[in-house]
Amino acid sequence: APAIFFASTTSVVWIAIICFILYAITKAFTDANGMPILCMIVNPKYRATGYGILNFFSCIVGGIGLYAGGALRDSNIDLTSTFRYASLLMVLSILLLYMIKPKHTTEN
Repeated sequence: APAIFFASTTSVVWIAIICFILYAITKAFTDANGMPILCMIVNPKYRATGYGILNFFSCIVGGIGLYAGGALRDSNIDLTSTFRYASLLMVLSILLLYMIKPKHTTEN
C-alpha cells in the first residue's frame, strides 16, 4: 500500500517505477501466504472448498477492478486519484485481516 501511494504522488518516473516494482515483489509474498492463512482459520475438512471460494472471489474482484478502472478512465478520472484510493483500501484490508483470529484447538 505505501509503494502504490508513493508511486501515485511522485512526479519522478524512476521513483514510481521502483515503487511499482516493490509492490509487485511484496504482492507475491501475500499471494504465497493465502493458503497458510486459510489453513489457520478454516476447519481441515473445508480447506479445499475455502481455497476454491478464495480463488473464485479473487478472480471476480480482479475482473470488477479492471472494469471499474476502465470506467474511471472513461470518466476522465486521473490514475493518481485511483491509485491513492486503492492504497487506502489496501490499508483498510490489512486492518480487517488483523482482526481475524484463529481458533486454537488441539488436534490429536
